[in-house]
Amino acid sequence: HSASAPVVLEHAAYGTWSLAALQQLAEVAIWQSNISDADDDIATAQRILDELEVHADRVLSASSESKLKSISSFFLGKPSESSTEVSKRQSRMQDHVEALVTLADAYGASAMLAFRRQAFTKGAYRLRKAWKHYQRAYEESKDESVQAVINTPRFHNVMGRLQFGTGMFMHFVAMLPSHWRWLVELIGFEGDRDQAVELLEEAGNTRFPSPRSTFAKSVLVGTRFFLYDEKEEAIELVKGLIEEYPQSVVLLSMLAGLYRRQGDMHSSTKTYEKCLVELRLAPDADLLEQMVIRTTYELGTNRFLQLQWVEAIPMIEAYLRDTTSPNFRCYGAYKLGLCYWVADQKDKIAPLYEQVKEWARDSMAYDQYAKRKAEEFLESGEVAKEELIVVRASCLNEARTFDKTIVLLNAGTQLCKAASADYQAQMHYHMGCALRHLNPTDKADAMQHLNVPLPLSPPHPSCPMHPHNETTKLAPCKTLLHSNSTLVVTHRTHSRSLIDCYAVVASL
Repeated sequence: HSASAPVVLEHAAYGTWSLAALQQLAEVAIWQSNISDADDDIATAQRILDELEVHADRVLSASSESKLKSISSFFLGKPSESSTEVSKRQSRMQDHVEALVTLADAYGASAMLAFRRQAFTKGAYRLRKAWKHYQRAYEESKDESVQAVINTPRFHNVMGRLQFGTGMFMHFVAMLPSHWRWLVELIGFEGDRDQAVELLEEAGNTRFPSPRSTFAKSVLVGTRFFLYDEKEEAIELVKGLIEEYPQSVVLLSMLAGLYRRQGDMHSSTKTYEKCLVELRLAPDADLLEQMVIRTTYELGTNRFLQLQWVEAIPMIEAYLRDTTSPNFRCYGAYKLGLCYWVADQKDKIAPLYEQVKEWARDSMAYDQYAKRKAEEFLESGEVAKEELIVVRASCLNEARTFDKTIVLLNAGTQLCKAASADYQAQMHYHMGCALRHLNPTDKADAMQHLNVPLPLSPPHPSCPMHPHNETTKLAPCKTLLHSNSTLVVTHRTHSRSLIDCYAVVASL
């Protein structure tokens, strides 16, 4: 709760402006910025992180000087230390490791804030600094001075954060494709999935709880669900966490999302509705209004995936009206326009899609896709029947009602024999995905659709790849959609993601 931030500082165990207290204040500010996505809250979080970095760097410098003095004393043969001096040296080493972990946490959090502001170079630099500090802290935590206090509340905190941070880095680097991983490891990162899982399990150890215990278990939920296909085990782990924290809207949202990924739309909707109840009953409900708005949007998304487009309208409208976040705004508006078309509220689409053009962020692929679809509607004044078919097929696949996808596309193919290559590619893709999931042991039927090569039609004039777009000077492309929906791009001067350019990529 944001309201508890002053209490955290007042009752911190190691002094009012200790690393522990300032770390907690920074995390409160980061959560607040995540909830509101407001520029002022992001700036406040960054300011506190900067202050935390200064404070931690001061502690690190002081402890490093003491370490150098101890080493020089050893080699110069000075008298052995008294018990008081030994105690002080051990305390400084403990401060040293805590400062390293705190700096690593602060650099990592600053990197995330930079990425949210599209400052990718700054974010990457901070991310590398975070990893290097985690590496140093991990090695120096093996010192006997730290091991002697490893089971104290203070170092439950420090080691939990260290294990979580190191494990997260190793986990995400290990998830990268091999053709990217070598480059990332070349510049200093390290990927090891097995060690990552081991570290995250240690960080989630309930016998030695830390501020990262629940986070670590949450990451393990994702690892089990998405990487190891242990879906039931992952859901049971989240349920166990919810029993421990029954009012946690973050955990409830996670569980609702997992239900959706399984195709259990009923349980997903019920869990999101429970999340809304907890949000409205929270002591600081006024500070959580943006989470209410976001959860309402998720409920609207569930309705949209179940093709209950009329019922989705008020939920998506509420999000677009009240959100302070740019996220989901453009794509949500695109979906709302489709809902208006089906509900015969067509007069609302044009003014909505004019706003999409203003909201779209250049670096966000979903924004640019929604902008292009909005421009296509504004030019033609209608939603093509092929568009409705492929969007519905995408919804049915995401809701994992694959048998309905096949029925829809079999009928749609007959209705849309003259469809453009773009739409044909999407139909083949969605049909292939549905067949692959319905018959995972025999993929021959699926591959007949996923392997069909189709030349895509020319990109929209607003697209950077368009041959007449004077802002890019790019030559035209030839594009084929191949198996597992990989886009193979060939042209004479430059290559970049075509997610902004072709309708098919919305399905990937």
